[in-house]
Amino acid sequence: RHGLDVEGIFRLSGSAAKIQQWRDVVDAGGTLSFVDGGENIHDVCGLLKLYLRSLPAGVLTADLYAAFLAASRCDDAGSRQHFFRACCLALPEPNRMLAAFLLRFLVKVRAHADANKMHDANVATIFGPILLQGDTFDAVVADTGAINAATLRLVAAVAAVEGGG
Repeated sequence: RHGLDVEGIFRLSGSAAKIQQWRDVVDAGGTLSFVDGGENIHDVCGLLKLYLRSLPAGVLTADLYAAFLAASRCDDAGSRQHFFRACCLALPEPNRMLAAFLLRFLVKVRAHADANKMHDANVATIFGPILLQGDTFDAVVADTGAINAATLRLVAAVAAVEGGG
């Protein structure tokens, strides 16, 4: 089965022991290969989420947290797209490249929502706090609705540009 069609992708927990084992390999400078497809998809997804959460500056960086939320609040879709682009261009290059790849991937995940059950609310709930990490936990909790809305609007903006939504 294709991973994108697996029900519960990103929502169901993987094996904590397996994810830790893989993390230890990477932390020791090793590499992982998932080419044969024999790994449990939930373990692989768990490792990806752990990696993204552990980035020191976050994917969209705490410095641009407020700017991304402000861009999301823009009512006009064209202006919102323009402001999101400006925010993305202000990201450090590694973050910009990762964000572009991840957002394109989330468009694909969302396109398989009938099978994997990763509808908009699930995408936002799981990836919002991963993409947009504020300076404090309290701020993120207070902004949960805005973070989720920004995440969905970012994914929709990418889908519109790339013809996936």
